[in-house]
Amino acid sequence: MKIYQLQRKKHVQRVIISLILLILIVCTGSASASGIQGQANGINQQDDPPPGRTSQARIDGLDQNTTAPPTGTGVSDLVNQLTQRNLWGVVSNSYEYIYSDWNAEAADDFNVPESDGSWTVKSVDMVGFCRNLDFDIIDCGNLDSATVRFYTSAGSIPGTEIYSAEINTIATGPLMDNNARTFTLDLPTPAVLTRGNYWISVQVNLDFSAGDWLWNERVVQSGQSFAFRNPGGAWGEGCTDWCGGHGYYPDLNFSLSGVKGNTFKYSLPTGEAYAVVEHSSQPWVYASIPDLNIVYLSDRDTGLISKNIPVGANPKGLAISSDSSRVYVALNGGSAVKVIDTTSNTVTNTFTLSYLPIELGYGGLGRLYVSDGSDIESLDPITGALISTLPSHQYAGDLIAISPDGLTLCSSRTGISPASIACYDISTDSPPAPWTLWNVGGNLQNIDISGDGAYLYTACGAPYQITAYNLTTLTQAGLFTTGAYPESVYDSYQGDRVYISGGGTSWAWDAQTYQQVQILDHREVRFLGAGNDNFTAYATDTENDTLLIYRYTSFEDLSWVHWAKNWIEALYNAGLTSGYPDGTYRPENQVTRAEMAIFLLKGMGVSVPAMDGSHPFTDVAGHWAEAWIEELSDQGITGGYPDGTYRPENLVTRAEMAIFLLKGMSISPPDIDGSHPFTDINLHWAEIFIEELYDQGITGGYPDGTYRPENRVTRAEMAVFLVNTFNITLP
Repeated sequence: MKIYQLQRKKHVQRVIISLILLILIVCTGSASASGIQGQANGINQQDDPPPGRTSQARIDGLDQNTTAPPTGTGVSDLVNQLTQRNLWGVVSNSYEYIYSDWNAEAADDFNVPESDGSWTVKSVDMVGFCRNLDFDIIDCGNLDSATVRFYTSAGSIPGTEIYSAEINTIATGPLMDNNARTFTLDLPTPAVLTRGNYWISVQVNLDFSAGDWLWNERVVQSGQSFAFRNPGGAWGEGCTDWCGGHGYYPDLNFSLSGVKGNTFKYSLPTGEAYAVVEHSSQPWVYASIPDLNIVYLSDRDTGLISKNIPVGANPKGLAISSDSSRVYVALNGGSAVKVIDTTSNTVTNTFTLSYLPIELGYGGLGRLYVSDGSDIESLDPITGALISTLPSHQYAGDLIAISPDGLTLCSSRTGISPASIACYDISTDSPPAPWTLWNVGGNLQNIDISGDGAYLYTACGAPYQITAYNLTTLTQAGLFTTGAYPESVYDSYQGDRVYISGGGTSWAWDAQTYQQVQILDHREVRFLGAGNDNFTAYATDTENDTLLIYRYTSFEDLSWVHWAKNWIEALYNAGLTSGYPDGTYRPENQVTRAEMAIFLLKGMGVSVPAMDGSHPFTDVAGHWAEAWIEELSDQGITGGYPDGTYRPENLVTRAEMAIFLLKGMSISPPDIDGSHPFTDINLHWAEIFIEELYDQGITGGYPDGTYRPENRVTRAEMAVFLVNTFNITLP
């Protein structure tokens, strides 16, 4: 590597202007983008998207059932670590050494805060400089390719690589001053980063006939770390050799922007977990840890380990009783099943066996099913007495899946090729011979039955796919084509999502469309089960020996820890909103009067109305929400403004919202009696309505005793108001 000092001579400009690498991570949607506004992040309704942007730049509507004007990209800043350019540059691949295939790699670190939940990375924008053999700044032209990587943090250098994408088609942006040019790198798969510290690096491959790429030399950058390495080398390598006494590293100056929210992850240092079960009424998760001979009790809501419960040698399979009063533990090293009382969370009983149990299940007529890898017995869950042995089958083994109704048990064996599956009717204590699903694939990893009891899922390594079979007929219903070796498959509690891991990535898939809908992690994990909702999954990280708890929401930009998450989810579950077409909800957007019409009427149970021109408003003809606004007028909820307008794009204040909601409930407020506690609405024109809103228990105002009637209502606040107004059940 070579360092070049950049100078200006009187008549010949030989300035090598230092590289600025601006990383702009672009994600569709935003946690702070607004509903139907004329401007978002400097892009108004008439503007074109930024140059080089290939991700979705315009939003088409309030939700999937309505069409609204375009509103811009909705991209917000996440972190900014840009620095001033200096006059020193480091050539990332010397022009003289054309035999080198790849440029060096520059990196810098950043943090995803817990309050954001996660960041979703979809593209990288950067600005680059090049130089030729005469050391003149030249136009880089087109880049051959580039690689973007994300790493966990190892302190002052990048740690474990968790994401890598080679981009072979790079969008070339406009030429800027001093022959700098912008480039856009669209990631083929989004990078989803949950809370924690990370590093990002970019490695550029340039057509050497055009010149060399330059990294900016290190300058002070908000105290952040930096790193650099040659192809195949170590981070920070060789600075004493090529830094030339300057004491600086090449730097990756970057700015990140995009979507905050959705995937939230707890990583618990438990050791490698074999199985998990979840309590039905408490936020408790039990995980068996074979290497430590214990079962860990953790709180899924806080991510904290509450207790370790010693159980004996090599605990493996777990089962939990239907009332969640007992957890059963298969001691593969102790020829026994231990029973944990979930009130005291201590071992209160031991069922002694004549074999080494591997897997457990609970179902049938309230029976405990135990497998030693070949035979399956049913035991009395209170005494441990043997009730029956299931009819022998050559494929019954260490894998057990029981349907939600407890009436069907399917079993097979890990790793067999070709694999077949035996399914038993366990509605009786004397099950008949099983029916068999033959030749589901090779190298079977695990099986599961869907949360709605309709499908049996199999994860096979040959071919690379997850297959869904109708449980009643054992005929193929669909395929999840993973494109990588599948490590595991588990269905969500309600049957809407299927959790699949493999190829270094973990996804939630749509159970109906067989399409990927949400990346949960960029690491090799083995899913162990799902929570008692549609948004929780459990896995073990076999590389780092941790138990992982994934929690996510219905919307790309809604964090699991957002204060209004439950109310927004309640709106979604009730069918009052499906968000924007790009999968976002945009909780911090301010609500327009057009949106208010739709929210309110849907809360009242009104379907998409037919339009007959009965409204009196002069400014809503052809508006995307005209039919809804007309219905609002027909219902007597609004008469608009005195000048005959409705002003659909006006933002709704908290005072106006009080009137909308009460009229939607057909409530005419009584005279003011001073029952409200608010200090800032005395003699306000809407005081009587705000007081009634308080009396109805719909609002309590702000902690400082104010109502703030002229504040604009956000979509997050609107969710709370609507849920309280129409008594919608929280999840």
